Amino acid sequence: LLPMLSPLRATVVGIIVLVFGSLGARFVRGLVEAYLNNVGVSEAGSLGLLVQGALVAFVAILALEQIGIDVRLLSAAFQLAFGGLCLALALAFGLGGRSWAESILERTRNRR
Repeated sequence: LLPMLSPLRATVVGIIVLVFGSLGARFVRGLVEAYLNNVGVSEAGSLGLLVQGALVAFVAILALEQIGIDVRLLSAAFQLAFGGLCLALALAFGLGGRSWAESILERTRNRR
């Protein structure tokens, strides 16, 4: 009975991590959507869903690791995909917002 207790305990801990992580991801989605709606971003719902999806994927990897499944390759793939997405968004914002940033800098220079 004792050897069976350890895998059962790991499974229960993994399920608890998954449940609370999913609830936390839903909470963070609500925060992101509320903030972006207050700022005036039109795609707040889509961005909130993207944040929730990324957090649920991260929590799922943590839950699998708690159960005892080797997730090094899956974790590395998730990190690469998330890093690539962040880099793509940074480039898109930097290239697309160049004229906006120039206008802000010009207004700042004119005030002096």
